[in-house]
Amino acid sequence: MSFLYRGISKGRHEQNSGLLIPKDTGPFEYPAKWDEAVWDSGETWDSSATNAVVRHQREQRGLPTSGISTTPHIRRAEFYATQGGKTSEGILYKIDRSILSKHGVTEFVVKEYATSPSVPEDDEVILVLANYGPLPAAIVVAVISISREVT
Repeated sequence: MSFLYRGISKGRHEQNSGLLIPKDTGPFEYPAKWDEAVWDSGETWDSSATNAVVRHQREQRGLPTSGISTTPHIRRAEFYATQGGKTSEGILYKIDRSILSKHGVTEFVVKEYATSPSVPEDDEVILVLANYGPLPAAIVVAVISISREVT
């Protein structure tokens, strides 16, 4: 069995009532814009999921898409859950990768779309629900509270 992890702050977990909610609920596609596109990044001229993947992870700017960032590396998820060690508490979602399609979730492996992923060590996988809403609770096999010293 293969897992993905999502790390978020405890406050955001509580604010979203434990749901993994994307920043946008529109189609997971994006049109290239002349003054914004980075042409050697993997973007294309059309409105596409490829452009959405590149936009979603670009420079870690938090640009809104209907995707949810995950990683297959629990330590990277812990890093994000504690905001790089700046906070002492966080939440990890452990997601069963083998049942994503059964629940209408598509995965986009960033390194298969973006020529230069913003954070290569994340091995980021963006998850998108077919109707672009919150990810179904059924794919989450564990919600793990973490607590550690602030560095």
